Amino acid sequence: MSNEVIEKYQSVLLKAKIVSVIAIIFALPKLVIGFSSYSTFLGISSHVALMLFVGGFVPYIVFFYSYWKCPSCNKFPGSGWARKECQHCNVKLKE
Repeated sequence: MSNEVIEKYQSVLLKAKIVSVIAIIFALPKLVIGFSSYSTFLGISSHVALMLFVGGFVPYIVFFYSYWKCPSCNKFPGSGWARKECQHCNVKLKE
């Protein structure tokens, strides 16, 4: 059972990292425009950059509230990428 939980959690962790990278890529134009004197970034206006930012972070938020769960107790396992055990049920999530 323990190895099965670890494997399922590793799958969730990989998906979380992919969703995070996508969100960061979508946020990049807005961040560059917001923290620089440029009004566009690679031809993307501030308004479009804001839409991309929202479009990237809505799936990120949905993923983390819906799918970022401990495979054993189905609750949020706790913050951090390097979490070794669930903060609720104390099941081992990494070896």
